[in-house]
Amino acid sequence: MAIALVVEDEWLVRMEIAEALDAAGWTVLEASTGEAGLAMLDHHPAVDLVVSDIRLPGPVTGWDVADAFRAANADIAVIYCSGNPCDPKRQVTDSVFLSKPCRIDVLLEAAAYGIPAIAIRAISDSVDDDLPLDMNRIFTDEGQVSIPRVLGQVALHPTSVPELVRLGQNSKTAAEALANFLDKYITLVSGRFQTLERRTGAAAS
Repeated sequence: MAIALVVEDEWLVRMEIAEALDAAGWTVLEASTGEAGLAMLDHHPAVDLVVSDIRLPGPVTGWDVADAFRAANADIAVIYCSGNPCDPKRQVTDSVFLSKPCRIDVLLEAAAYGIPAIAIRAISDSVDDDLPLDMNRIFTDEGQVSIPRVLGQVALHPTSVPELVRLGQNSKTAAEALANFLDKYITLVSGRFQTLERRTGAAAS
């Protein structure tokens, strides 16, 4: 049975993730600090998956925990589940970043398949916030965003401004994460398609 380590200082969040993984058939280890997570490396070196928050009590962060486990086992799967911003420079290779509040079904899908492409779903599905404006009223008949209509909606609903700003910031973060993902994997995907085309052509001839 596969082993998952959940490193999370908020016990309710840790319990929710641990119970979901357990129900999906994982053997689950838990740690509430980065130091406790690192200690698991000595006692449980056969961990298959690390699910970690980023900001933890003490000097050891989730980045550090993931780095240590990946250094010990290059094949270990890593999922960051955090309310802190994603930092692609700190993420280990082929890891997944889910923003809190993260959907457990997305986390389980990432854990089950370990497919980097799951990051696209994580970007789009991780937050279930209501939109601050009636978006149907800001588009033209051609499907383009109309700035005058946006301003008109803001004038009618001035309290929506902070939420609108936050939506813009989150959208920018998601776009950057998606761009980093595509930049990293487009060459790999393209190469696989070319190989498939060559094999298909050879079989046809």
